[in-house]
Amino acid sequence: DVRKKLLLDAAAVIELHGVEPHQMVDYLAMVGDSSDNIAGITGIGPKTAAKLLLEHKTLDAILSAAPHMKTSKRQQALIEDSDGARQARRLIALQRDVPGIEWTAESALAASEAHPSQLPLLRPFLQKHGFRMLERKLFGSA
Repeated sequence: DVRKKLLLDAAAVIELHGVEPHQMVDYLAMVGDSSDNIAGITGIGPKTAAKLLLEHKTLDAILSAAPHMKTSKRQQALIEDSDGARQARRLIALQRDVPGIEWTAESALAASEAHPSQLPLLRPFLQKHGFRMLERKLFGSA
């Protein structure tokens, strides 16, 4: 949990979210992630997402099974929001194959603690890619 500066082991992830660590990206794609402005699937909360992942194992398997589920608002949402859920998964997943960068949980936690002198280097990137809200939070009104 980067926000709380905690490294969670597998048991803690299961206890906290009800899913295996390798299922967290699919879990967040379904429930959404407000800190990253990811909507998730309408009507799917943490308990439902965990239950579906326990039964079907992956987001793709859940979405493939959706047309065969009992007719319900949940089934309709899974079908209608399937493209959005797949896009959310792509947005949430960490890209670990970036050339020249070795990724570990420890390096990700350390990277979240940028030195204040590095902030001015970030502003042009934020402006170029339209991160207006984050720019305002870091630098004041933009």
